[in-house]
Amino acid sequence: MAFELGPDGKPVEVATSFRDKDKTKPPGGQPTAEVPTTPPTAPPAGNWQQGAASDAPTKPGGSHNMFAHVDQQDMRPKGMNATAEPPTKPKGAAPAGTPTPAPAMEQPKNVPPAEPKTRIYQPTAPAQNIDQELVCGWLVVVDGPGKGASLVVGPGQSFVSRSSKERICLDFGDDTVTSGQQFRIIYDDEGREFVIGPGEGANPTRLNGKILAAAMPLVTGDLIKAGQTTMRFVAFCGDDFSWE
Repeated sequence: MAFELGPDGKPVEVATSFRDKDKTKPPGGQPTAEVPTTPPTAPPAGNWQQGAASDAPTKPGGSHNMFAHVDQQDMRPKGMNATAEPPTKPKGAAPAGTPTPAPAMEQPKNVPPAEPKTRIYQPTAPAQNIDQELVCGWLVVVDGPGKGASLVVGPGQSFVSRSSKERICLDFGDDTVTSGQQFRIIYDDEGREFVIGPGEGANPTRLNGKILAAAMPLVTGDLIKAGQTTMRFVAFCGDDFSWE
């Protein structure tokens, strides 16, 4: 409580920060009605921290915000500018600037394998002392068992039989051909001609439809039938070529 001198020189009680809440005495000493205290105006809802004027702003509902001075201050050191944090990259992502690879093309199904490359032919030196039959002509099976097969006729005398012991083996499943000597073919290298003669078979041999009973000349195109097998003769050696 404080006092001061009034107009008449008498002490008069004055209002202080600890004034009586029940009454206030005006100059002259007469009590007056209490002056109502205006409550602080609450900030707009949802933004009660922004723009607070007093040192102790209040939230809507009357609760006191003890961190208002912290919310309104920038705690970064002077001279430091805030920068936006870069976005988080997913795990396994490629570095920035890496070109995106093209999607792998689906391989077509049921594709046949690639054909192997053609091998370059390189001739080699002829083999020496090869033990093989010299070709003087051929017997080509045109009818009966073994149709399409061919047999080589060599120089000199060749016996034809179903047995593998003979020089020309006619074993294609025709059991009407004898296992002995069905017939024989001779190539005369001096005269450059072929001769056909009968053998010892029980079944006769036919030359161009006639029974072969004696030696006869043999030329390209002649048909020889032994049992159920028919063959056509083709000469390789002749007037224009011979191995001698």
